[in-house]
Amino acid sequence: MIMLNTLKKIEKDIRSGFALMEREKIKHTILIWGSARISSKAKVEKELQNIAKSDDEIARKCVENNFKLAKYYEQAKELAQRLSLWGKKHFGEKERCVICSGGSEGIMEAANAGAAIAGCCSLGINIKIPQEQHVNTYVTHSLEMHYFFTRKYLFMKWALGIVVFPGGFGTLDESFEALNLLQTGNQRTKIPVIFFGKNFWQQLVNFDLLYDMSLADMRENIYFTDSVDEAFRIIAHTFSFHS
Repeated sequence: MIMLNTLKKIEKDIRSGFALMEREKIKHTILIWGSARISSKAKVEKELQNIAKSDDEIARKCVENNFKLAKYYEQAKELAQRLSLWGKKHFGEKERCVICSGGSEGIMEAANAGAAIAGCCSLGINIKIPQEQHVNTYVTHSLEMHYFFTRKYLFMKWALGIVVFPGGFGTLDESFEALNLLQTGNQRTKIPVIFFGKNFWQQLVNFDLLYDMSLADMRENIYFTDSVDEAFRIIAHTFSFHS
């Protein structure tokens, strides 16, 4: 009975994803991933004011770190806005290309907010977890998955490009599975994976070591940048390639 219920949930996850994409005529997605803990500059500035007189050093340190990371929220929003407009112009309404995030807060919220500013729809693929994860208010089309693997399957199914902003274990899990799928040929095409925030990612993961030790061999589709303009150009090239 437990196995049957599990299979039903898996089927429901997959069916709901395909049904939404068909109903909304969405053929391509641009994935924007990153931490739910990174807030907008305005929000963090308020938190800094509130925490300034606090004796809680851990809480103060957390807010100070978030202030350093807030730039990524703004950059993710700008990039999503530009890519949404470009996707709408390039693919039109019959073969829609939309921004897709994990649907929750932080960088995910920034991605959906950028699409909203552009006047475009966006997708949020959320996940049911013990720590309740709310869908941000900028998502226009929402899915809620029971399992991480069905969520990641739907992420990758229609992806034309991935931009990975700084994040924790969840972001690492998603991005490294994507790289593995691309390296092993289990993805429909070789899409670009852009790690946004050079210093953060190159400190966190020593990709050169993987290559030097012959433990990885996919170099041509991985990019590192600090520039919204560069990230946009890379994805726009992919759009042109698949037109």
